[in-house]
Amino acid sequence: MAHTEPTGEAMVDEALELRVLDDASSRPERRAYLFAVVLRGTTTEVGRIVLRVDHEDPGLVAHAGHVGCEIAPEHRGRRLVLRACRLLAPLARRTDSQNCGR
Repeated sequence: MAHTEPTGEAMVDEALELRVLDDASSRPERRAYLFAVVLRGTTTEVGRIVLRVDHEDPGLVAHAGHVGCEIAPEHRGRRLVLRACRLLAPLARRTDSQNCGR
């Protein structure tokens, strides 16, 4: 079963699933979304990705938010960060539609 992101859509492709670990909508003071990067169809967490969406932080506003991602060394070199960022992009666009996609 595909896990869903904070707006209810599955964040999954042929290789990965992003699973919510911490959600800015449930804790507004957090101002970030944290996801486990998991190999699709398994419970194997290969990394994590975070989207910071603090609209009061001038640095984040000027640069349309920040994305951070880490992948375990044994899973690197397979373009998993690229895949995770592509899965995260629709959420990033929705959380800051004025600045994303410039």
